[in-house]
Amino acid sequence: MKKGFAAVFLAVLCTFLFYGIRYMKSPLLTQEAVYGTYEESVYTDCYFVREETVYSAQSSGTVYNHYSDGARVGKDALVSTLYTGEVSESLLRELSTIDKKIENARASALYVNTAAEDDSNLENRIDEYKLKIIEASVHNDTRKISQYKAAINGLRQGSAVISVEAAVAGLTAEKSAAESKIGGVKQEVYAGQSGVFSTVLDGMEHILTPEKVMEYGVSDFNAITTVTGKTANQTVNAGDSICKIVNNHQWYVLCAVASERLENKKMNSSVTMRFDDIPGAEVTGRIVYISEPQDGKNVLLIESTQYLESAYSLRSSSMELVFKSYSGYRVPVSAIRTRDGVKGVLGRKNNVENFYPCDVVYTNESGEYVIIRSPENADRKLDGVDEFVLGER
Repeated sequence: MKKGFAAVFLAVLCTFLFYGIRYMKSPLLTQEAVYGTYEESVYTDCYFVREETVYSAQSSGTVYNHYSDGARVGKDALVSTLYTGEVSESLLRELSTIDKKIENARASALYVNTAAEDDSNLENRIDEYKLKIIEASVHNDTRKISQYKAAINGLRQGSAVISVEAAVAGLTAEKSAAESKIGGVKQEVYAGQSGVFSTVLDGMEHILTPEKVMEYGVSDFNAITTVTGKTANQTVNAGDSICKIVNNHQWYVLCAVASERLENKKMNSSVTMRFDDIPGAEVTGRIVYISEPQDGKNVLLIESTQYLESAYSLRSSSMELVFKSYSGYRVPVSAIRTRDGVKGVLGRKNNVENFYPCDVVYTNESGEYVIIRSPENADRKLDGVDEFVLGER
């Protein structure tokens, strides 16, 4: 009897030992430790909102623009001229050529031709340009370097002297002579403020303004219908739009976002924007308006002061709106443990398993995962950890 009991006890003990050893040797579920940046973002459609001043024709005629689309213009700059008389294509090309010469002369900021001067003045002028070449080289300004070299060559060849001011004056007189061939009168359009010049108009310039959209709700946003912008005609009637100047110091983006994604989002919060129709562009902005919720959404108006060329011509795009970025390690919520009141994770470094204290910097909405980092005062840092242990024995 005793021998039978001993045999049964030994068999049970062996079974426990077998499965116990097997359990202890069984692999735990682990995850590679990868440090990265994770974003809290939403994907939505948006509209570009700008301060745009549209200029119209006072009479019928032919429009000649002094700037190309996308060019920056200063306040009070002459941007367009409306001629009421007949203007041929060849005359328009002549005016364009003269304008380009004037622009190049003004941009040169030095003598465009040079003088037959006495030797001492000649060498002094050449020395001045050599110093300017060195200065331009420091700033890697290749355009000015080329101009200064051309000026030196001109001096050595003994060209007739003419300053930038004189060159511009001569070209302006040449332009006036060309314009005198046109009968009738002309209307000159000057920029009321500095900005970006454009002849592409879509009719939304007076509708999607910063002031008006500050009152928009979700229903107003849903009612927006935009049309593809069209280039203004060169031949116009009285009242037709000629061109516009777009404020390039600040611009806005209008979008609608699910209300649940805006919890804890405050006015003046900084955000990052990426636009599908502007590949590679990433700009920052700040929230300047949040509407009342309606149908589970809110309207947001975001202001940006970063220069982005396409933002002054596009009217709509799909957009990724990034509220926050977090750097750290992504692990399942279940990987977080507490030991002696300290929150942390089990990590393996060089096949050695240890408990690593951590701070949770982000928890995703569904609570499935968290982003963790080492506390600044932690003795054992997560840096260099090979993998995280996710399960327990």
